[in-house]
Amino acid sequence: MTNLDLWLRPWALIDGAARPKTYRVLEPNAGTVVVSGFAPLLITDAPNGPLIDGKRGTSLHLGQVDTTRSAWSIPFPLKTSKPTVLIVGDRRVELVWRGLPDAPSAVDMGEGAEPHPGLPLMNRVKQVWTRLREVEDVLNDPATLWDRLARLWLSGETDSRPRMDEIVRQARELPPVLEQLDKAPRRILRRVHKPMPLSRVQELDRRSMMWLVRQPGETIAEQAGDRQRILGVAREENFNTLENRVLHAYARLARQIAADYVPPRARSALRSRERRVKDLGTGCRHLATDLTQLGVGEAQPDVTPNFVVLNNTNYHSVWEAWQRLLARERVFDDLWRWQVRSWEEFCALAVMVAVQRISGVELVALSPLTFRAEQDRGRWLEHLNPLGVLHLTTEGIIVEVAYGYPTQLTSAGGRLPNPLLSPLRLR
Repeated sequence: MTNLDLWLRPWALIDGAARPKTYRVLEPNAGTVVVSGFAPLLITDAPNGPLIDGKRGTSLHLGQVDTTRSAWSIPFPLKTSKPTVLIVGDRRVELVWRGLPDAPSAVDMGEGAEPHPGLPLMNRVKQVWTRLREVEDVLNDPATLWDRLARLWLSGETDSRPRMDEIVRQARELPPVLEQLDKAPRRILRRVHKPMPLSRVQELDRRSMMWLVRQPGETIAEQAGDRQRILGVAREENFNTLENRVLHAYARLARQIAADYVPPRARSALRSRERRVKDLGTGCRHLATDLTQLGVGEAQPDVTPNFVVLNNTNYHSVWEAWQRLLARERVFDDLWRWQVRSWEEFCALAVMVAVQRISGVELVALSPLTFRAEQDRGRWLEHLNPLGVLHLTTEGIIVEVAYGYPTQLTSAGGRLPNPLLSPLRLR
């Protein structure tokens, strides 16, 4: 029988619930486990780790607990309406999440949306993400990295200035394109059959002729009847093309993201980036309204682009911008799933900043830092442990700031410790 335990990380509380136990053994007959207000670690002797909702590779291997067992991190689900099914070796366990809201989407966070229960938690995820990205701004000078990061964070500059985002870049580049497409969206002429006055009939096809010969009368005037109408071929404008559906989908998504980006403040208080984004959101709202009135639907995210989308300059620009916004939403989904690891990383950096501000501190050693081009399951930084070694001369101690999970998680005596691994080690 596969050995299966849960370690609970109470510092990752979600709903402010009471501190749970930090260790739990899952009995062989345990089929359902309630996960309430904490982030679990799965401890098992299964060599390949857990299979989560039928998918391999979803969890993250952290390290060895002892000679036979390993620790695996389980991501948060985007939706909690269904339990998370874990298959570990010959064990099947369902995790029922309580206290964790569903991840809000751009629709839930857009202008006019009802308050979503997951919005406060998503805002915290974004705030941590914004703080971590500020590290990239100070990496150009490793000698002053931590001093500059301390000034940046402690001055509140990160909170006061509008953050750079994909929607900001699009607010600079796309308004002329969107305005041009709004004025003259591409249309096609569709052939339709409908009763028409004799004076306006310009084209008859086989279907029209078959209809006409079945009407009573010897002349066309007699066959047209009292209303003098026959079935003719008309050409009607149709705007519901794939390229316009892509344009409509982009306008909806961009408007929602713009509403989420701009804070609820007076227009006079907005900065230049925010004004650009706000104007983009207003333009996209008008564009979406116009396309709706023309009967244009919305494209699905997995749609295959047609010839016009790939070769028309304006529509191709919209297509690429839409794909970047969709990728942005996928980043937020990943940050939601791995928010515990982002929080760990931020806490370690915050400890490093705080320790350096202690009076009489001397820097002994620092690890080189590299900012990832893309986050890796909630982590943005590559570094060596410890992150830094500092000497507190007044206290007479050496402080090592480190985070992550070492190869061995158990103590020398073999006891299972609390899995809260502090980013601070004292010697």
